Amino acid sequence: MSLDFIFDLVIVLCIGTMLYLVARVLPRINEEKEEVLGFKTPKMLVYLERADERFKRSKEKFLRKLKVIVLKLDNHLSNKLSKFKKNGEKNGGLRLDLDKDSPYSESTDENSEE
Repeated sequence: MSLDFIFDLVIVLCIGTMLYLVARVLPRINEEKEEVLGFKTPKMLVYLERADERFKRSKEKFLRKLKVIVLKLDNHLSNKLSKFKKNGEKNGGLRLDLDKDSPYSESTDENSEE
């Protein structure tokens, strides 16, 4: 065994021991608030909390209105696209002029000769 492995093993054992001790002591800590000291919340903190709540409400209202606008825009565009589809021919009204001489045209003559 190398010396580095032994040092790593000692370090891991020490960390494990510390975690074990902390886990045993943790339930003894009292989670109740001690109001003996009598700290009061500063007025500035109260005003900041109120301003934060107002900001959250206004942001929520703005985002809801923005959502409605986006949905209306989506509905409008969907109606326009459906009108193009109804008024046009195949391919959404896009005309493809493929000649028989074009290499892209589908020729059934070659397949029938074989």
